[in-house]
Amino acid sequence: MTKFTIDTTNGKETIKTIINILSNEIKRYYFGILFFVITLSTQSLNFYEMNIPFWVRLLIILLISILLSYFQKKDEERKETSIRTELDFQYKVIFNLLAKAIDDMSGVLLDKKINDRYYLSQLLIYIQKGVEGILIENNIQVGSLTVNLMQLKNNMLITNGYSVELPGRNHKDLEYDATNPNPGAPMAVYERGIIYIKDNKKKRIRNYFIGKPYRSFFSIPIFENQNEKTGRVIAVLNVDSSKKNQFVSIKFISEKIFPAINPFLTILQVLYNNNKVLSYK
Repeated sequence: MTKFTIDTTNGKETIKTIINILSNEIKRYYFGILFFVITLSTQSLNFYEMNIPFWVRLLIILLISILLSYFQKKDEERKETSIRTELDFQYKVIFNLLAKAIDDMSGVLLDKKINDRYYLSQLLIYIQKGVEGILIENNIQVGSLTVNLMQLKNNMLITNGYSVELPGRNHKDLEYDATNPNPGAPMAVYERGIIYIKDNKKKRIRNYFIGKPYRSFFSIPIFENQNEKTGRVIAVLNVDSSKKNQFVSIKFISEKIFPAINPFLTILQVLYNNNKVLSYK
């Protein structure tokens, strides 16, 4: 039997937790419950009082048990296969890209013949490819994606680089005002969390994005200690798309995209801490 720990300090959350636990337990023992219901049904229909030989009744019950066990096993195999397929795609490609990034990073940190700016661009390309792969695997049509990196310095978000420099796209450093942060990267610094703009043409925010070649984007802060998400925010990673609502929702970004690209954010943190990231020119 599974052990549970329930926080009773919040009434609504406690009720929600209990409902989730009961739901999960019912799912776990679904076929056992079904068999029990069938057994009761046969009793209510006087199954045992019918003029049927004992061995026939026993055989029928045995066949029902075998069938239920078979379908339960098939259902579990289907779920396991589905989960395994999802993980295989989302992380196999990411791990390959991550291995390349780590290998190249050693050269940058040891001052070997690797151009720091070129490496940063390659790192942002790896992130872009990872995000594109996750979107494609989730049957989401992908528009034109771009990844850019901004360093927070002296209340300014300074552009450090792009994955792809699209024609006509001019970089712009942003002022960070903690008393009134603008939507996007400044708000990500202020909130210390992911900010998602589904459509920058919406009336309440469109004035901030006049003439921008992208329609939706998300911003993720990078911390001094990225693994623990502690310390001050040192930079912001932005991923944008030409499509409206390209990245679905904050939940999708948090659960599907962020876990895959977080190792790359840690690499960026290491580069910043070693003064290996220069301003974009």
